[in-house]
Amino acid sequence: MDPDLKRLIRDPGFLKYHQAETAKERTFNPFDVLRYADYEIRHSNVLAWLLQPDGTHGIGDAFLRDFTTALNEEARNQGVLPVPIPSSFEPEDVGVERELHYVDITLFLTGKRTGKSVVIAIENKMGESAPEHVDQALGYDEMLREKYKAKYDVIQSVLLTTSATSDASERGVIHVSWARISDIVKSIRERERFEFDEGERVRAFLGHYLEIVERFAGQPDAGPDYFTTLLEDHGLILNKLLKEREEGVGGVDEDAPDELGTYRKTLDRLIVYRHWLMTDDELSAIPVSEIEDVALRKIAVFLDRDFRRIETYLKCMAFDPGAAT
Repeated sequence: MDPDLKRLIRDPGFLKYHQAETAKERTFNPFDVLRYADYEIRHSNVLAWLLQPDGTHGIGDAFLRDFTTALNEEARNQGVLPVPIPSSFEPEDVGVERELHYVDITLFLTGKRTGKSVVIAIENKMGESAPEHVDQALGYDEMLREKYKAKYDVIQSVLLTTSATSDASERGVIHVSWARISDIVKSIRERERFEFDEGERVRAFLGHYLEIVERFAGQPDAGPDYFTTLLEDHGLILNKLLKEREEGVGGVDEDAPDELGTYRKTLDRLIVYRHWLMTDDELSAIPVSEIEDVALRKIAVFLDRDFRRIETYLKCMAFDPGAAT
Protein backbone atom coordinates (compact mmCIF):
# COMPACT_ATOMS: atom_id res chain seq x y z
CA MET A 1 0.00 0.00 0.00
CA ASP A 2 1.18 3.54 -0.77
CA PRO A 3 2.80 4.93 2.44
CA ASP A 4 0.91 8.22 2.06
CA LEU A 5 -2.37 6.34 1.69
CA LYS A 6 -1.57 4.27 4.78
CA ARG A 7 -0.83 7.47 6.70
CA LEU A 8 -4.19 8.90 5.59
CA ILE A 9 -6.35 5.97 6.67
CA ARG A 10 -4.59 5.79 10.04
CA ASP A 11 -4.94 9.51 10.73
CA PRO A 12 -7.21 10.03 13.80
CA GLY A 13 -9.07 12.72 11.82
CA PHE A 14 -9.81 10.25 9.03
CA LEU A 15 -11.03 7.64 11.51
CA LYS A 16 -13.26 10.25 13.15
CA TYR A 17 -14.71 11.21 9.77
CA HIS A 18 -15.19 7.57 8.79
CA GLN A 19 -16.97 6.73 12.03
CA ALA A 20 -19.24 9.77 11.77
CA GLU A 21 -20.23 9.00 8.18
CA THR A 22 -20.74 5.31 8.91
CA ALA A 23 -22.91 6.09 11.91
CA LYS A 24 -25.27 8.50 10.24
CA GLU A 25 -25.34 7.33 6.61
CA ARG A 26 -27.28 10.37 5.55
CA THR A 27 -29.94 10.17 2.90
CA PHE A 28 -30.89 12.85 0.39
CA ASN A 29 -31.57 16.21 2.00
CA PRO A 30 -32.17 19.39 -0.04
CA PHE A 31 -30.48 21.53 2.62
CA ASP A 32 -27.28 19.56 2.03
CA VAL A 33 -27.59 19.81 -1.73
CA LEU A 34 -28.06 23.59 -1.58
CA ARG A 35 -25.27 23.94 0.99
CA TYR A 36 -27.67 25.54 3.44
CA ALA A 37 -27.18 23.09 6.31
CA ASP A 38 -24.46 25.01 8.17
CA TYR A 39 -25.33 28.61 7.34
CA GLU A 40 -26.76 30.69 10.19
CA ILE A 41 -28.56 32.99 7.76
CA ARG A 42 -30.54 30.07 6.27
CA HIS A 43 -31.62 28.81 9.68
CA SER A 44 -32.64 32.32 10.68
CA ASN A 45 -34.72 32.52 7.51
CA VAL A 46 -36.57 29.31 8.40
CA LEU A 47 -37.20 30.46 11.96
CA ALA A 48 -38.50 33.85 10.82
CA TRP A 49 -40.84 32.07 8.39
CA LEU A 50 -42.17 29.75 11.09
CA LEU A 51 -42.71 32.66 13.50
CA GLN A 52 -45.09 34.42 11.10
CA PRO A 53 -48.72 33.44 11.87
CA ASP A 54 -49.73 34.10 8.26
CA GLY A 55 -46.72 32.33 6.72
CA THR A 56 -47.04 29.95 3.80
CA HIS A 57 -46.37 27.04 6.15
CA GLY A 58 -50.09 26.88 6.97
CA ILE A 59 -49.68 26.22 10.70
CA GLY A 60 -50.87 29.64 11.83
CA ASP A 61 -49.39 30.75 15.14
CA ALA A 62 -48.49 27.22 16.29
CA PHE A 63 -44.73 27.71 16.17
CA LEU A 64 -44.93 31.22 17.64
CA ARG A 65 -47.04 29.95 20.55
CA ASP A 66 -44.71 27.06 21.29
CA PHE A 67 -41.60 29.19 20.88
CA THR A 68 -42.74 31.96 23.23
CA THR A 69 -43.93 29.38 25.76
CA ALA A 70 -40.52 27.68 25.66
CA LEU A 71 -38.86 31.10 25.89
CA ASN A 72 -40.66 31.92 29.15
CA GLU A 73 -39.99 28.47 30.58
CA GLU A 74 -36.30 29.00 29.94
CA ALA A 75 -36.51 32.51 31.41
CA ARG A 76 -38.00 31.20 34.66
CA ASN A 77 -35.42 28.41 34.87
CA GLN A 78 -32.62 30.91 34.31
CA GLY A 79 -33.89 33.54 36.74
CA VAL A 80 -34.86 36.06 34.05
CA LEU A 81 -38.21 37.87 34.09
CA PRO A 82 -40.70 36.17 31.70
CA VAL A 83 -41.96 38.09 28.69
CA PRO A 84 -45.66 39.07 28.68
CA ILE A 85 -47.24 37.05 25.88
CA PRO A 86 -50.82 36.13 24.96
CA SER A 87 -52.11 32.56 24.61
CA SER A 88 -52.64 33.06 20.87
CA PHE A 89 -51.64 35.54 18.18
CA GLU A 90 -53.33 37.31 15.28
CA PRO A 91 -51.19 38.10 12.23
CA GLU A 92 -51.81 41.84 12.54
CA ASP A 93 -50.42 41.79 16.08
CA VAL A 94 -47.10 40.24 15.08
CA GLY A 95 -44.17 41.65 13.16
CA VAL A 96 -41.12 39.57 12.18
CA GLU A 97 -38.02 41.23 10.76
CA ARG A 98 -34.76 39.76 9.47
CA GLU A 99 -31.48 41.65 9.88
CA LEU A 100 -33.22 44.77 11.19
CA HIS A 101 -30.44 46.85 12.79
CA TYR A 102 -28.21 43.77 12.19
CA VAL A 103 -30.26 41.61 14.57
CA ASP A 104 -30.80 38.09 13.17
CA ILE A 105 -34.53 38.03 13.97
CA THR A 106 -36.60 40.74 15.64
CA LEU A 107 -40.09 39.87 16.85
CA PHE A 108 -42.58 42.68 17.51
CA LEU A 109 -45.76 41.96 19.53
CA THR A 110 -48.36 44.74 19.83
CA GLY A 111 -49.57 43.79 23.30
CA LYS A 112 -53.30 44.23 22.54
CA ARG A 113 -54.14 41.19 24.68
CA THR A 114 -51.56 41.55 27.42
CA GLY A 115 -51.44 45.31 27.77
CA LYS A 116 -47.70 45.35 27.13
CA SER A 117 -46.00 45.64 23.77
CA VAL A 118 -42.87 43.55 23.34
CA VAL A 119 -39.71 43.43 21.24
CA ILE A 120 -37.80 40.14 21.23
CA ALA A 121 -34.36 40.22 19.61
CA ILE A 122 -33.03 36.77 18.67
CA GLU A 123 -29.31 36.30 18.07
CA ASN A 124 -28.83 32.96 16.32
CA LYS A 125 -25.55 31.03 16.58
CA MET A 126 -25.06 27.61 14.98
CA GLY A 127 -22.49 26.60 17.55
CA GLU A 128 -21.79 26.52 21.27
CA SER A 129 -22.48 29.53 23.45
CA ALA A 130 -19.50 31.83 23.97
CA PRO A 131 -18.97 35.09 25.92
CA GLU A 132 -18.66 37.09 22.73
CA HIS A 133 -22.09 35.87 21.64
CA VAL A 134 -23.59 37.24 24.85
CA ASP A 135 -21.74 40.54 24.30
CA GLN A 136 -23.20 40.75 20.82
CA ALA A 137 -26.74 40.08 22.07
CA LEU A 138 -26.33 42.72 24.78
CA GLY A 139 -25.07 45.23 22.23
CA TYR A 140 -28.20 44.74 20.17
CA ASP A 141 -30.30 44.91 23.32
CA GLU A 142 -28.87 48.32 24.21
CA MET A 143 -29.40 49.62 20.70
CA LEU A 144 -33.00 48.37 20.53
CA ARG A 145 -33.85 49.88 23.90
CA GLU A 146 -32.66 53.24 22.67
CA LYS A 147 -34.71 52.99 19.47
CA TYR A 148 -37.93 51.45 20.81
CA LYS A 149 -38.20 52.30 24.51
CA ALA A 150 -40.78 55.02 23.81
CA LYS A 151 -43.10 52.65 21.92
CA TYR A 152 -42.54 49.21 23.48
CA ASP A 153 -42.90 48.25 27.13
CA VAL A 154 -40.60 45.22 27.14
CA ILE A 155 -37.42 44.64 25.15
CA GLN A 156 -35.77 41.25 25.63
CA SER A 157 -32.70 39.70 24.02
CA VAL A 158 -32.49 35.97 23.29
CA LEU A 159 -29.40 33.91 22.46
CA LEU A 160 -29.99 30.74 20.47
CA THR A 161 -27.07 28.26 20.39
CA THR A 162 -26.38 24.53 20.25
CA SER A 163 -25.30 24.50 23.90
CA ALA A 164 -27.60 22.96 26.48
CA THR A 165 -26.82 25.76 28.94
CA SER A 166 -25.20 29.18 28.92
CA ASP A 167 -24.19 31.94 31.33
CA ALA A 168 -26.13 34.43 29.18
CA SER A 169 -28.89 34.68 31.81
CA GLU A 170 -26.40 36.12 34.28
CA ARG A 171 -26.42 39.21 32.11
CA GLY A 172 -30.17 39.25 31.46
CA VAL A 173 -30.18 37.41 28.12
CA ILE A 174 -32.49 34.39 27.80
CA HIS A 175 -30.68 31.38 26.37
CA VAL A 176 -32.55 28.83 24.23
CA SER A 177 -30.92 25.70 22.85
CA TRP A 178 -31.36 24.45 19.31
CA ALA A 179 -32.36 21.11 20.82
CA ARG A 180 -35.44 22.88 22.20
CA ILE A 181 -36.22 24.30 18.76
CA SER A 182 -35.89 20.81 17.32
CA ASP A 183 -38.42 19.49 19.84
CA ILE A 184 -40.88 22.24 18.93
CA VAL A 185 -40.62 21.64 15.19
CA LYS A 186 -40.94 17.88 15.68
CA SER A 187 -44.06 18.30 17.81
CA ILE A 188 -45.67 20.67 15.31
CA ARG A 189 -44.88 18.40 12.38
CA GLU A 190 -46.51 15.45 14.14
CA ARG A 191 -49.59 17.13 15.57
CA GLU A 192 -50.63 20.00 13.33
CA ARG A 193 -53.17 19.87 10.52
CA PHE A 194 -51.67 22.00 7.80
CA GLU A 195 -54.20 24.41 6.34
CA PHE A 196 -53.07 24.62 2.74
CA ASP A 197 -53.11 22.12 -0.11
CA GLU A 198 -49.32 22.17 0.03
CA GLY A 199 -49.46 20.83 3.59
CA GLU A 200 -47.70 17.56 2.80
CA ARG A 201 -44.94 19.44 1.05
CA VAL A 202 -44.50 21.63 4.12
CA ARG A 203 -44.50 18.53 6.33
CA ALA A 204 -41.81 16.98 4.12
CA PHE A 205 -39.81 20.22 4.23
CA LEU A 206 -39.95 20.26 8.02
CA GLY A 207 -38.83 16.63 8.06
CA HIS A 208 -35.72 17.50 6.05
CA TYR A 209 -35.14 20.54 8.24
CA LEU A 210 -35.43 18.47 11.41
CA GLU A 211 -32.74 16.12 10.13
CA ILE A 212 -30.38 19.05 9.70
CA VAL A 213 -31.20 20.61 13.08
CA GLU A 214 -30.84 17.32 14.94
CA ARG A 215 -27.53 16.74 13.20
CA PHE A 216 -25.81 19.71 14.78
CA ALA A 217 -28.03 20.24 17.84
CA GLY A 218 -27.26 16.73 19.04
CA GLN A 219 -23.51 17.29 18.74
CA PRO A 220 -22.76 20.82 19.96
CA ASP A 221 -19.03 20.19 19.93
CA ALA A 222 -18.99 18.87 16.38
CA GLY A 223 -17.40 21.01 13.70
CA PRO A 224 -15.61 20.90 10.34
CA ASP A 225 -12.17 21.88 11.67
CA TYR A 226 -10.82 18.33 11.91
CA PHE A 227 -12.09 17.63 8.39
CA THR A 228 -10.51 20.76 6.91
CA THR A 229 -7.21 19.77 8.54
CA LEU A 230 -7.57 16.27 7.10
CA LEU A 231 -7.94 17.64 3.56
CA GLU A 232 -4.98 19.96 3.99
CA ASP A 233 -2.66 17.37 5.53
CA HIS A 234 -3.37 14.70 2.93
CA GLY A 235 -3.95 16.78 -0.18
CA LEU A 236 -1.16 15.10 -2.19
CA ILE A 237 -2.47 11.55 -1.86
CA LEU A 238 -6.08 12.64 -2.41
CA ASN A 239 -5.07 14.48 -5.57
CA LYS A 240 -3.15 11.40 -6.69
CA LEU A 241 -6.18 9.16 -6.13
CA LEU A 242 -8.39 11.64 -7.99
CA LYS A 243 -6.01 11.68 -10.96
CA GLU A 244 -5.84 7.88 -11.04
CA ARG A 245 -9.61 7.66 -11.01
CA GLU A 246 -9.95 10.21 -13.82
CA GLU A 247 -7.45 8.22 -15.88
CA GLY A 248 -9.15 4.93 -15.07
CA VAL A 249 -6.16 3.36 -13.37
CA GLY A 250 -5.20 2.52 -9.80
CA GLY A 251 -7.40 4.16 -7.20
CA VAL A 252 -9.00 2.43 -4.23
CA ASP A 253 -11.23 0.07 -6.19
CA GLU A 254 -8.60 -2.34 -7.50
CA ASP A 255 -7.65 -5.32 -5.32
CA ALA A 256 -7.77 -3.25 -2.14
CA PRO A 257 -6.41 -4.88 1.03
CA ASP A 258 -9.02 -5.58 3.68
CA GLU A 259 -8.06 -2.50 5.68
CA LEU A 260 -8.33 -0.27 2.63
CA GLY A 261 -11.55 -1.89 1.47
CA THR A 262 -13.15 -1.02 4.81
CA TYR A 263 -12.57 2.65 4.12
CA ARG A 264 -13.25 2.70 0.36
CA LYS A 265 -16.56 4.56 0.60
CA THR A 266 -15.10 7.15 2.98
CA LEU A 267 -12.14 7.65 0.65
CA ASP A 268 -14.56 8.11 -2.25
CA ARG A 269 -16.14 11.01 -0.42
CA LEU A 270 -12.81 12.62 0.37
CA ILE A 271 -11.73 12.33 -3.25
CA VAL A 272 -14.88 14.15 -4.37
CA TYR A 273 -13.85 17.17 -2.32
CA ARG A 274 -10.64 17.42 -4.35
CA HIS A 275 -12.50 17.56 -7.65
CA TRP A 276 -12.71 20.97 -9.33
CA LEU A 277 -15.24 21.33 -12.14
CA MET A 278 -13.35 24.37 -13.43
CA THR A 279 -10.15 26.10 -12.38
CA ASP A 280 -10.06 29.88 -11.95
CA ASP A 281 -8.12 30.18 -15.22
CA GLU A 282 -10.69 28.10 -17.12
CA LEU A 283 -13.55 30.10 -15.66
CA SER A 284 -11.99 33.47 -16.52
CA ALA A 285 -11.48 32.38 -20.14
CA ILE A 286 -15.17 31.57 -20.71
CA PRO A 287 -17.55 34.34 -21.88
CA VAL A 288 -20.16 35.14 -19.24
CA SER A 289 -22.97 34.14 -21.59
CA GLU A 290 -21.51 30.62 -21.92
CA ILE A 291 -20.59 29.87 -18.28
CA GLU A 292 -23.88 28.18 -17.43
CA ASP A 293 -23.80 25.86 -20.45
CA VAL A 294 -20.15 24.94 -19.90
CA ALA A 295 -20.74 24.26 -16.21
CA LEU A 296 -23.73 22.03 -16.96
CA ARG A 297 -21.70 20.01 -19.48
CA LYS A 298 -18.87 19.56 -17.01
CA ILE A 299 -21.28 18.46 -14.30
CA ALA A 300 -22.83 15.91 -16.68
CA VAL A 301 -19.40 14.51 -17.53
CA PHE A 302 -18.40 14.48 -13.88
CA LEU A 303 -21.47 12.50 -12.83
CA ASP A 304 -21.35 10.08 -15.73
CA ARG A 305 -17.64 9.34 -15.78
CA ASP A 306 -16.29 9.79 -12.28
CA PHE A 307 -18.90 9.09 -9.69
CA ARG A 308 -21.85 6.87 -10.41
CA ARG A 309 -23.41 7.19 -6.99
CA ILE A 310 -25.27 10.48 -7.23
CA GLU A 311 -26.24 10.37 -3.57
CA THR A 312 -22.57 10.45 -2.59
CA TYR A 313 -22.06 13.40 -4.92
CA LEU A 314 -24.96 15.33 -3.41
CA LYS A 315 -23.67 14.74 0.11
CA CYS A 316 -20.24 15.97 -0.83
CA MET A 317 -21.59 19.01 -2.69
CA ALA A 318 -22.98 20.20 0.62
CA PHE A 319 -19.62 20.88 2.24
CA ASP A 320 -17.02 23.41 1.17
CA PRO A 321 -14.21 23.72 3.73
CA GLY A 322 -13.31 27.15 2.39
CA ALA A 323 -16.80 28.62 2.38
CA ALA A 324 -17.66 31.53 4.66
CA THR A 325 -20.35 31.07 7.30
